[in-house]
Amino acid sequence: MSDPSTLKNIKNILWDVDGTLFSSEGIIHQIYQDVFQAYRARHGVPRRVPTLPEILDQIGKPVKTIFENLAPDLSDEQRSQIGLSILHGLVQAITSGLGEHYADVRAVLEALHGRGYRFFAASNGR
Repeated sequence: MSDPSTLKNIKNILWDVDGTLFSSEGIIHQIYQDVFQAYRARHGVPRRVPTLPEILDQIGKPVKTIFENLAPDLSDEQRSQIGLSILHGLVQAITSGLGEHYADVRAVLEALHGRGYRFFAASNGR
């Protein structure tokens, strides 16, 4: 185990939010499905909507890679448009209370905050 004194100078904690503090797994497929289907209705592409396992397999990868893998038949511009629409949909869903915080996250964050730690968020998103 590490010597606790080596951690005494840490003042900030950087969190990767989705998959660490919060899970979007319960909402992500519907948002992807809605966006991909709406885009296909307007533009005739992509050929297919990704499945939930295909989407979950991309979690944690860079955004550009995710959409290259999920929609290889689209141009970079088309993938970017879909990505922005999905990001917007996720933000709206999370803001309205959808998704799930992991058990005891609030208590852990409050305890760390009470000890003076500051928090920052990291994401492979934008």
